[in-house]
Parts: sequence; C-alpha cells; structure tokens
Amino acid sequence: MKQTEEGKEKPVADSKPWYRGSWEIADSTDRAILKVYGCQNMKFFQPRRHLLLHNVWIKEDHIAFTILCNVEEYKGEIKTVEGINRRRRSDEARKRMTLAEIKNRGCKAAARVHISEIGDVHHYKKRDGSNTFVKKLKVKDQKNSKETFELVTFDGIANTQFEVHKRYLFECIIYNPEKGNFKTIGQNLPQVSA
Repeated sequence: MKQTEEGKEKPVADSKPWYRGSWEIADSTDRAILKVYGCQNMKFFQPRRHLLLHNVWIKEDHIAFTILCNVEEYKGEIKTVEGINRRRRSDEARKRMTLAEIKNRGCKAAARVHISEIGDVHHYKKRDGSNTFVKKLKVKDQKNSKETFELVTFDGIANTQFEVHKRYLFECIIYNPEKGNFKTIGQNLPQVSA
C-alpha cells in the first residue's frame, strides 16, 4: 500500500490476473468475513476491505448469504446483472461502473444484487460530536420481484456496514480469465448455521 499526500492508504495494483477472495469465521455466531483483494477501480474491492456476511450457506456451485457489508461508496450504482448498457463511457462515468458491468467487461469480479436506488439520507450526531449519515437502500427481493426492503449504512463510523432488516440471498463470484470461467469464492468455508 502506498501513502498519499494526505496520509491515506492508496491501493496498489494487483499482480494477479484475477482477484482473490478468502474466507474467515469472524466469531462463533453465524457471521463470516470475506476478504477480497486487487480491484483498483472499485472501492468495494479495495485491498483490506472486509465484507461482513451473515447467514452463509455453502453449496456446490455457489454461495448464498445475507448482505452485511460496506458498499456505501456505490451510492445506489449497483444494479441487476441484466439490462446492462454497453455504450462507451467517459473516464468519470467508468468510475461509476456497476459490478454487473465489470463482470461483463472481462470481469474480474462480480456480485449479483438487486439494489435499486438509494433512499433518504438522515443526519445524526455521534456521541463524540462528529457527524454520521444514515443512508437507506431499497432492495428488491429476488424471490418476489414486488417485495422490497431496506439496507441501512452508517457513514463516518469505522468499519461501516449495512444493517440488514430482512434476510437476502446474495451470490459473490469472481472471474478467472486464465480458466475462462467463473469461480465461486469461499467454497472451503465451514458450514455456518442460518
């Protein structure tokens, strides 16, 4: 990691042709940590960025789990895998590419979610006097397209994460250009009770 002028860590390019993921059990409850390294353009996949997962189910071909993670940087940019706009983008627009679009572009990494839009932003004062913003995301249930629920993220708090208000199945896969297929990460994670 390199230090910027402001003293903040700046991600360094990954030497691997595809992005790595590893799993750890966070505690004795039904939580797990997914650590993903190497994606330079997506804050979601910066080195040392942890995704906290909840209610993990391990299957032969994929992993399903409820979201409990920090994707606040996307500000509602995550869309469904379907319906991707393939037009050429400016550099600024390219920075806002969704995970689904990245997947279709050679795709290194992808996450299948149905976060449709960002909701109201509420302002709070923390006990130490600093500001905290609570942002709500409306998420469409994959099993029932008419049903939505909200995720809440607290901006400005260390290890920011979404608070999940309803169980939501979510798949996380990475693309390996060398093998030409998608590989599910975390297959060796011990079964975590739902």
